[in-house]
Amino acid sequence: MTSQGDAATSAEFDSLFRSCSNWGRWGPGDTKGALNTVGPEQRIAAAALVRSGVAVPCGRTLATEAAADNPSPALHYLTQLPSLDNVPGSRVGVAGDFIGLACHGEVQSHLDALCHISFDGRLYNGWPAGSVTMAGAAHCGLEVASEGIISRGVLLDIATLHGQRWLPGGFTISADDLAAAETAAGVSVRTGDVVLIRTGQALRREVAGPWDSAREKAGLDPHAMPWLKDHDVAALGFDGDGESEPHGYADIAAPIHVLGITAMGLHFFDALTLEPLADECARQQRAEFMFAALPVRATGATGCAVNPVALF
Repeated sequence: MTSQGDAATSAEFDSLFRSCSNWGRWGPGDTKGALNTVGPEQRIAAAALVRSGVAVPCGRTLATEAAADNPSPALHYLTQLPSLDNVPGSRVGVAGDFIGLACHGEVQSHLDALCHISFDGRLYNGWPAGSVTMAGAAHCGLEVASEGIISRGVLLDIATLHGQRWLPGGFTISADDLAAAETAAGVSVRTGDVVLIRTGQALRREVAGPWDSAREKAGLDPHAMPWLKDHDVAALGFDGDGESEPHGYADIAAPIHVLGITAMGLHFFDALTLEPLADECARQQRAEFMFAALPVRATGATGCAVNPVALF
């Protein structure tokens, strides 16, 4: 755990950004980022992990109530009821509804596209931040994940590693923590994996209630990101959003998003619930599974609500 009192400078962060960068790795016109590490070989290997047929959802239930961590709750209302407004004489009733939500934030499970975060006026791979307009993103939009994100998933349970139900706010997960969780899980993170990191944040909300998690939560130490770069992961998922708050960079918001999305080209799965997954991993005594997430097909979107599934 890194002390938040440690001085953190812009020069140090710039050095971290360079060490994590995948810019140019897959060519100057690349918009897929680390999803380039997932191909038929990785999907076939992931499918081979399905042996019991158990499917575990990792998305949270849609949050429609305002709370300290959910100032813009999702909208869900019925537009048509099966008992009303039917065609006279019809024997068939039809129900319909509307769902609307801001797909980013602390509570709704969502996928971050590579156009979601810019740094010094640039998106992943150097695309200009100005290419994202109110009409959508010209580069690095959600459409690059239209085939789905399907690969081997690995759970690194940092809360259990430290003997806690959930990690306290401000706790920073180090590279040593990631390596120790990997060892404890009996897996080796490899190219093309989707790594899910459990801090217990979703469980804390369920047990203790909402809090201002945007200002106080456990997450990754920025200095842990090169470990993930070296392991060539395809995407990251969290039961928070990967950020530790407070963190030590006064002039850089969301440093984990900057290093992961903008530098490395990682799609992020934020605000998942990993409790059922951790329970199933313990029951099956394995922390690897087939991970499948199918985002909506939207051109130029910065993300979408999502319910990834782990298959055993």
